[in-house]
Amino acid sequence: MKILGGEGGNRLHRVLRSERGLTYGAEATVHAYSDSGHIVANTDTRSETTTEALRLIVDEFSRLRRERVSQRELADAQAYLTGSFPLTIETPGAIALQVLNAVFYGLDLEELQTYRERVNSISPEDIQRVAQQYLHPDRLSIVLVGDANVFAKQLPAVGFEQVERVPLSELDLSSPDLRRRRAPGTPRGGMLLPASHVAQAPPAPADETRALIDQAVRAKGGLPLLRSLRTVKSAYDLVFATPAGDANVTATAYVRYPGQFRIDANGPDGLRILTFDNGAAWVSDGVKAEDAPPSETAALRAGVQRDTVALLLAMADGRVQAKRAPPVYVVGREMPALDVTLPDAGRLTMVFDAATGLLLQQRYGGSGGEPVTVESFTDYRTVEGLQVAYRMSVKREGQFPIERVLRTFEVNPPIDPALFRKP
Repeated sequence: MKILGGEGGNRLHRVLRSERGLTYGAEATVHAYSDSGHIVANTDTRSETTTEALRLIVDEFSRLRRERVSQRELADAQAYLTGSFPLTIETPGAIALQVLNAVFYGLDLEELQTYRERVNSISPEDIQRVAQQYLHPDRLSIVLVGDANVFAKQLPAVGFEQVERVPLSELDLSSPDLRRRRAPGTPRGGMLLPASHVAQAPPAPADETRALIDQAVRAKGGLPLLRSLRTVKSAYDLVFATPAGDANVTATAYVRYPGQFRIDANGPDGLRILTFDNGAAWVSDGVKAEDAPPSETAALRAGVQRDTVALLLAMADGRVQAKRAPPVYVVGREMPALDVTLPDAGRLTMVFDAATGLLLQQRYGGSGGEPVTVESFTDYRTVEGLQVAYRMSVKREGQFPIERVLRTFEVNPPIDPALFRKP
């Protein structure tokens, strides 16, 4: 499923978003059990492009059966899966969960130790064989949600002639056929219930969005604490995966809210300093400083706007408008998400842990030739009441992943304003 619709770069995302511009994202997941399982592909798009998106998704299922994947595409998927696997066993709790799942489903515990070897042993022929055995485009169960008056009449033209409409007034998501069951003699449209048994209406979308923002703010540390942040200093290690092996960089970052930050990084090429001061940016080797190129300045400005603390405050205060996005699967679990559009950073999807409210991922890019980027945050620790992710991975489409591991993190330390002035 990684090649078809897994995290990061995948075929559905590339075809539907990058090539056709029909959606912000698309994915496919598989849930395999000992005796059964299911494969689900999903996306969202405008009503008038629903049939085009549907036809493209089904065609990608057929393509996996019909064509062998390229060795390059397979190698990229293998590198992603083997590289991200350690994140699922990086804490004692995560290891215990993996062991518990293995015991519950009767799996061999040795498989945890051989995961990478087994992933790397898969061949293009294996993928095509399994696709032909389990993927059947002619037997898909398809559910389209939207204005049927717009897209229903287009379905026969793209090969879907048998269509059943379920009006919203009759919808029941817990029913196998999605229709609400009616008592004998009740009019079509629903069962009449005594007033004491009428379920409360679900919260309006605006209320759901507000509730998720409030939960995320509380999880991060609460509004009073977030508003009290003036400066942050952190030291961390960066690991860049390259064809020649891992490259390591040590760095120190200084932040003065709302619009100043600086990174001093020491790597194989020596010292490099990046500084951003309320719109202006420059780079230095510690001796000579020069203005950053426009593209780098734009990237730094976008990074400032994606800062978690600043963004949560902006959403809480209504300075940035957010809306609920379709749930996102993270490590096999469905997580709530918000979409925001930022002046310089563009569209951003924030994915939160359903239980804790902590930020799990930020997803952006994918338009105008810009690669899709997924930032994942793990290993949260409390620093003076603030929840801080001590690990972050950055996976950018077409590039090797980057891992950031915090060594120290300081809240409101004294920081000399001169650090942000151009020499």
